[in-house]
Amino acid sequence: MLKTDRMIFTIDNKEVSFERILQWEFKRLVRAHKVLTNVYGIHFQDEVSQWIKTKNIHALDKEITRVKLTIEPDKLREALKSKYDLGNAALMVAEKMSAGKRRFSTTEVFVPESDLSADDVAEKIFSIMQTNNDLNMRLNLDASPDHYIFRKSGENVQEIVEISGGTVVPQHYFIHYDDLQGVQSEASQDYPIQIAGTMRLSNKTIIGAIRYQFKPEGDGFKVKILMEYPKLIPIEVVHNQQIHQAGEFGHWISDVLDA
Repeated sequence: MLKTDRMIFTIDNKEVSFERILQWEFKRLVRAHKVLTNVYGIHFQDEVSQWIKTKNIHALDKEITRVKLTIEPDKLREALKSKYDLGNAALMVAEKMSAGKRRFSTTEVFVPESDLSADDVAEKIFSIMQTNNDLNMRLNLDASPDHYIFRKSGENVQEIVEISGGTVVPQHYFIHYDDLQGVQSEASQDYPIQIAGTMRLSNKTIIGAIRYQFKPEGDGFKVKILMEYPKLIPIEVVHNQQIHQAGEFGHWISDVLDA
């Protein structure tokens, strides 16, 4: 669960309330439940409808993650392929019509007090992303209700099937870390620790990029999360993605603080 008492979230230089992040997470958990019920053979606990009615985020989150872990990645790809093919086609059109221009979705997370250094946090989060084991598979899927596949697929390559920015359909893409060909954002000079990479479809088409930045701050650390979208992507999607990033990294940071 999110350690909301230990983190401060900022979007566009304005602090974001924990309630707003939790409201978004609940909304996306309900959406994930609907998506997963369309996958043949998936069985949810009978209490799910009651948890949705009472907005029991903790119970619903655990159940959604449990169900995701029961589905083999190949089966999930097959079940979602027709939908993510649409999502990928839209990204390709947006990238082409944007003529290389981008929108940036940026979120900052500040942890005022921590025994972990910024280097420790960056290393631990990247290890969760890039080490396929049972624990990390759970942590990656639990990081966001919109994560359906989130796993290492090659050296410094991550396969992702997710619904980013609250869009109607999922996307299926790969982050190639240390491949900076598609990265347009510049590193913030006051953030010494950088993780960056290019987002590509399976046919190698560039559709965006990511940049995760870490720095020590007081007795804790600060993380700046940035995702690059084609310029044509609606600004509403970018705003939604900023909240997605707050919850996503909020979970990962909570996980490493617990470790």
